[in-house]
Amino acid sequence: MFEGYTFFDVPADTVVGGVGMYVRNCFSCNVLNAYKMESTVKNRVENIWVEILSAKHKYTLGAIYRHPNQNISDFSRLLDSNLCRLDNSRDPCIIVGDLNIDLCKYSTHGPTKDYINNLLSNNFLPHIIMPTHYVGNSATIIDHIYFREGSVHDTVVNSGNLWCDETDHFPNYIIFQTDKILKNEHARPLIRLQSPRNMQTFQTLVSNVDWSDIYYCQDANEAFDKFENHLTACYEESFPLIRLSRRRARDKKMENPRYQSQC
Repeated sequence: MFEGYTFFDVPADTVVGGVGMYVRNCFSCNVLNAYKMESTVKNRVENIWVEILSAKHKYTLGAIYRHPNQNISDFSRLLDSNLCRLDNSRDPCIIVGDLNIDLCKYSTHGPTKDYINNLLSNNFLPHIIMPTHYVGNSATIIDHIYFREGSVHDTVVNSGNLWCDETDHFPNYIIFQTDKILKNEHARPLIRLQSPRNMQTFQTLVSNVDWSDIYYCQDANEAFDKFENHLTACYEESFPLIRLSRRRARDKKMENPRYQSQC
């Protein structure tokens, strides 16, 4: 379906389930069958584990679909055996999938709490903490992403959900950037100076805006869009983006070594 990508999958033996992943062809990729969890009648699960090699790092990625209404404690013990094997490797590791375990119940449901604590004790941090599944008035966090940084300590992680009304499951994402990349891109970030002179320019421009196109607008959404466009134009003209000076960049770096990744 996607040019330049290779598809790896484990189909389900029923009408639902199964997992798959696309890996870009610029990466070397090996399937790790040693980590595969066996599905049973009492603990139905499909999963695939791969090793992805970039120019600098090696990552282990596991994709899991755990069927609903199965025993959480049994699954947690099954997963724990994999986590113990992964602990022998210092490579970064990502675990993703539809686990059908509601993280919202961490404080009220013992097996769910044990499941999360087991991952935390193995240094896997959850990166999806907002609801991912809505049915009526019910919201649950049953789609998960966990990350263990391993021996790579220069990684900046961004993650979240994408709002989508095509399905009751929201797509989730996780993005990695290393400090080396960020330093090259943002060693001297673009900033806006909130100087008194620029503030005065902004006030003058706003006071001179012709708002007549908004006063006579009959649609509230259209009126708001026009208002926002006028205000944005004044702001961008008053506070243009400029490159942070080398001296200030050095000062910020001394104040906070990870400044580049936070700008």
